[in-house]
Amino acid sequence: VLYDGIGYEGKSVELLPGDYNKVKLAQVRSVRVPAGLKVRLYSVPDWPDSMLDDFSAVDIPALPRENNPYHSPEEAPSFGLRVKSVKVTELEPKDLHGVHLYAGANHTGHAQFYSSGQSYVFTGFTRPAVGSARATPSSYGSFWGG
Repeated sequence: VLYDGIGYEGKSVELLPGDYNKVKLAQVRSVRVPAGLKVRLYSVPDWPDSMLDDFSAVDIPALPRENNPYHSPEEAPSFGLRVKSVKVTELEPKDLHGVHLYAGANHTGHAQFYSSGQSYVFTGFTRPAVGSARATPSSYGSFWGG
């Protein structure tokens, strides 16, 4: 889901897997990508060598991200990306490595996917922040409480 507001606010556009040459938002300021999907944002239609950013299984509350590999900080707009085309693809299950964290017990409620090989620090949550978890095959992780 692409949003024109920071923090998943404002107008939104949900996109299924496919290629989109027109996005109905002036700027994309936040994005939610569910596990199993990859989203690539481009600055011109038909996406040859114009990638702004790409995401897999992640929530980004404010764009552009820090340390974006596709443009330097001087080129980055202060908030939002002017997106002209989008490509949404499905990831193969074998390419999905990490853990799904759920708000509710027994894998219910809002789920978020976290990729293997990354460290995440969570602050500002009310307890319980994680009600249950499910790792993909060949993935493992550790949880520390404070």
